[in-house]
Amino acid sequence: MKIIKFSFLFGFLLLIPQMYIFCQSESETTQHKVKLSFFGRLDLSTNYNDNILDYSPIDIVKMDSVKYASNNLKKFSINRLSDNITSAKIRLTFSANWFAHNPSTFRLKNNSYLYASNYIRNYSYWEFEVRQTFLRKNHFSLTYSNLPRYYLRNFYYHQIPERNPYKLFSRYVEAYLHKQGFAVEVGRNFTRRVSLNMEYEHEDAKYNREFSERDNRTDNLKMSASYNISRLVDVSGSYRYSLSMANGRDNPDSTISDISYRSNRYAVGADFSLKSLIGIPLLLNTDAIFEYQKYLSNKIPILSYGDKYHYSRKDKFYKISTALTYRFSRKFDLYLQYLWEKNTTNLAETSDAGSYQTHQIGIGASVLF
Repeated sequence: MKIIKFSFLFGFLLLIPQMYIFCQSESETTQHKVKLSFFGRLDLSTNYNDNILDYSPIDIVKMDSVKYASNNLKKFSINRLSDNITSAKIRLTFSANWFAHNPSTFRLKNNSYLYASNYIRNYSYWEFEVRQTFLRKNHFSLTYSNLPRYYLRNFYYHQIPERNPYKLFSRYVEAYLHKQGFAVEVGRNFTRRVSLNMEYEHEDAKYNREFSERDNRTDNLKMSASYNISRLVDVSGSYRYSLSMANGRDNPDSTISDISYRSNRYAVGADFSLKSLIGIPLLLNTDAIFEYQKYLSNKIPILSYGDKYHYSRKDKFYKISTALTYRFSRKFDLYLQYLWEKNTTNLAETSDAGSYQTHQIGIGASVLF
């Protein structure tokens, strides 16, 4: 935690002198005409996902088991593993150049996802960003994000007096979370081709009452860079360190799970403009992500006690995505996209997402207005 905050503070302090120069230079400039602008983007897409809740091979077998489908032990609330997902993404941007050549930008974004068969999985995501450019090459932004209600899967709810005051029998219960995040980012465009950004984000996740031990606070420190090699190729890379502390870590009861973890995430990406090569306005985008995650539970599993699903657990996550976009005009695109995800863990069985693999494929369109 201290390392994350110190790293971001150090990066921010480096920009303070430039922000001061910006304020001074702006106060000395002559009056200029303020220009206001507004634009938006709407994306509509449909995707097929063959494993919407990231179930492991063991859980997939259990879906056909009568035992786990009974009324008293209902592990699954979905109708089927796969589903067709319709998404609508809208982004509204307002910009004003109150400070001459250093525009101020306000952006509101909403992503909504509707599932054809498993309605329980429907959700929306909101984000609001304020961004200020200074000395033309630098920027500073603040972002607030909100995921109001997100269904994860069904977890087993044990009859423990401390978290079950109504003394209901143990059973599987649907787990939902509400997540909010606050982020601050500073960045600089060193040249027209090279840029560097540093971001600090704090997230709070709250679960429904039955799983309050999963409530957690996560701090993320992310550094990213992009390089425009030529008019044909753009490349980017990033590194993110995360530290998440859950309520279960502070509970002395060894039967209470602790999902606290730390992780290191690496990402690379590239955009290829194919128009000048083949004469067709196509854009190819590809991204790859690797994340190593280590759980921090210190509750050693002994007999029926301890945190057997998280103690000494280590995960490796892989993700590859690609999209091919056909640009009809500056304001209208059609695209085909594919995504593959895989997670491996050293534990034979877990209560949440463990070892799994998913594939997604879909088509979409975007309109600028």
